Amino acid sequence: IHFSVDTASGLAFLVFTASVAEGFKQRRAFGFLDAYKTQFISELAPQAATCAPLALTGKANRFTTRLMESHAAEAADKIALVQSQVSATADVVHSNIDAILANGARLDGLVSQSAALEGSAALFAGQARSVKRAARARRIKLAMALTADSHRSLPP
Repeated sequence: IHFSVDTASGLAFLVFTASVAEGFKQRRAFGFLDAYKTQFISELAPQAATCAPLALTGKANRFTTRLMESHAAEAADKIALVQSQVSATADVVHSNIDAILANGARLDGLVSQSAALEGSAALFAGQARSVKRAARARRIKLAMALTADSHRSLPP
């Protein structure tokens, strides 16, 4: 039983709900009743306050039918919207996971390449030292040969 009084219009609503259909949440049912009350007060309350009993039955039935259809469509639209947002979010999460896995594979490749480069750099540095020593030894030998040669060609 749901009872509500709107103090501004002086109208009272007494609604009996025996059961709620399977899969239809009570929160939605009472949300509908609250929307019904709000719209009834704004659309039919001025007429209801001055008319004879049962004079608004036809209008109230049309009003109720229209509100039920729009409320069901709104609920379906909201559910569809949430489902599409969840689906879009899941797609983004899946693409992010794929990108992370691809980046991880590329990172593994870069790590192995950097290890190979490090080994090549160490080998190059060792070979460069050897070449530098050999060049220095040749310069020293050449300088000694030139010095020895210059001493022989000088007159005593």
